[in-house]
Amino acid sequence: MNTLAEIIRREIAQYGPMPFARFMELALYHSSLGYYEREAETVGRGGDFFTNVSVGSVFGELLAFQFARWLDELKVNPAELNNWQPVAPLPPHEPGSAGIPAGAVEAVALAGKDDGVPSSQVQGFNERMRSENCLLARNKWGEDRGEGKSSENGPPLPNPLLPLQGRKGENQVHRESRLLLQIVEAGAHDGRLALDVLSWFCRHRADLLTQLEYWILEPSTDRQRRQSETLREFDGRFRWFSSWESIPPQSIRGVLFSNELLDSFPVHRLGWDAGERRWFEWAVSWEEGRFGWVKLPTGKHAQTEPRQTVSGPVLPPELAAALPDGFTSEISPAAEAWWTQAASRLARGKLLTIDYGLLAEEFFAPHRANGTLRAYHRHQVSSDLLGSAGEQDLTSHVNFGALQQQGEDAGLRTEGLLPQSRFLTEIVKQIERSPQSFATWTPARLRQLQTLVHPEHLGRPFQLLIQSR
Repeated sequence: MNTLAEIIRREIAQYGPMPFARFMELALYHSSLGYYEREAETVGRGGDFFTNVSVGSVFGELLAFQFARWLDELKVNPAELNNWQPVAPLPPHEPGSAGIPAGAVEAVALAGKDDGVPSSQVQGFNERMRSENCLLARNKWGEDRGEGKSSENGPPLPNPLLPLQGRKGENQVHRESRLLLQIVEAGAHDGRLALDVLSWFCRHRADLLTQLEYWILEPSTDRQRRQSETLREFDGRFRWFSSWESIPPQSIRGVLFSNELLDSFPVHRLGWDAGERRWFEWAVSWEEGRFGWVKLPTGKHAQTEPRQTVSGPVLPPELAAALPDGFTSEISPAAEAWWTQAASRLARGKLLTIDYGLLAEEFFAPHRANGTLRAYHRHQVSSDLLGSAGEQDLTSHVNFGALQQQGEDAGLRTEGLLPQSRFLTEIVKQIERSPQSFATWTPARLRQLQTLVHPEHLGRPFQLLIQSR
């Protein structure tokens, strides 16, 4: 038995059967032994699964292109700071550099097998332009921020974008941030997506980068350290927050997003009792030297520690009558609460998530009688959810319908729920009309795009929920 399994076993011994949501929380997020705290690579060819980011940089570059279009609509005139009203959008940026060939969308299906790369001269030119643009952006940002000037209350304004090392306490949102736009990434993993996004801004929108902060919502100090290493060339362009409580309500103007985050939030595993026509909760027990499943008893599990109970979804009478005994599904109060918190922090802009997911009614399709929970290890899918705690990934489909309702209840407007293939293809069409804003489509980059949009790869499984205020 590994150390984490022993911790779980002791908690079960003390409090009784453990709701699966608690088991999943410990297995993935234990402060030192959880799956996402491991130093070992978990993503990509050498890890347990592939992601949009592990395919290559094209995913982050496409997101950055779209983010820039949204951010252009939100620029604020400093003179109108106190009114919180956006001025008219500035004219579109028109940088000058080589672009992509026409018909890139059609070319995706025809991507060649040759790993062609730009010539050394083109690569050198791109790197020089990137360095010069970033340097200009950093210098301009320092001028705009007035480093070392005093705040209205007397003491000097701290630089909120200091590197992780040597910084005391958590960053707070200052009044000066209201002059800026934000891209807020929740759960940035190792920082590679942030690197791809910021690199695109350096190459193609250095003007917008001077008005931009990249915020990372990350509770783990160990993951913050890894992100800092990945983003070291962008010191001064990003900062961390460990929880929503560190970000005041209505303080974000820009884009708040997560990528493959909410599917790993803890879920309660529910079973259907057809005779009683009610839900029960599957809990984790320890019997005969191994973890097993039991129906969660009602009432207290210890004199001092009542277990939190959850209510299953209310079913239409016809579905309740037809649902077979033992039908299993999942709910994630944690994901819904997270979305509500995110919505409350957005003053103007977009809130979106990219993830595996379904609408509420789709969870009850006959072929999902065992639910959507899966374990992943070395690119193999397993139904053994209780084995190898802390050593395998656990994931469950996101309930987009529930998130959409939470956002709308918080005052957001739903702009769409669409497959990743459609979202990215629309971005590529925009790029074809503005080719100077994107790197050349080499055969290798086209193959990345094909993987991202093809329905048999990542194009159909991933969905995007986009809401705005």
